[in-house]
Amino acid sequence: MGTAAGNLEAAESVRTLDPDVVVLDISMPHREGIQVLREIRKGAPRAEIIIFTSDPSVVLQEVCLESGANFYLHKTQIRDLIDICSGRLAQ
Repeated sequence: MGTAAGNLEAAESVRTLDPDVVVLDISMPHREGIQVLREIRKGAPRAEIIIFTSDPSVVLQEVCLESGANFYLHKTQIRDLIDICSGRLAQ
């Protein structure tokens, strides 16, 4: 398990740790979150990438899913996040 303090570290951490699951907030300082999502997807093609955000935009959801995210969850969907992570990590 690992964490990244910001998006500048996120893609590198994923390459180094090779996680099964990545939880990413699309609102990030210093770089556009979509760019970070795409970099993470390239570096971890098998990982489940979950966007966990407070932005309910349907357009942003579509862009994230097209850019490689497996799931797009609003921060009120914490139970769904737990269920997805638990199911994936149990495999």
